[in-house]
Amino acid sequence: ETAVRMAKTVRAWIEKSIKWLFIVSTKEDWPVFVGVMARLLTISYVGNCMDFLTFIYIGILAGMTLPVTYMKNEDKIKRCMEWLREKYKRFYEIIDEKAIKKIKSRILNENEKEKKIE
Repeated sequence: ETAVRMAKTVRAWIEKSIKWLFIVSTKEDWPVFVGVMARLLTISYVGNCMDFLTFIYIGILAGMTLPVTYMKNEDKIKRCMEWLREKYKRFYEIIDEKAIKKIKSRILNENEKEKKIE
């Protein structure tokens, strides 16, 4: 009875997960879809590199140690995250200035040339 109940619970959870993945993939929620696919690809790659029990063991160890480490060093981690956010923001601005604006200007120039030809 317990095994059947557990199997039904796991089946319901898997069906719910598949339904959620289908909804995310068919709607226009691309950032969530890309994030999910990147996480699944990462898990797949890591899974190919090690045994399942090793993977579970590392997951349990990380689940037990990371929250404690975060609680002890919360202020340092937040400062580091703010520093990284600012660094990536500047990096994005540089890329935007050098590459994206040039691409936009080229597209606009091509559109103007097409209008002049017509």
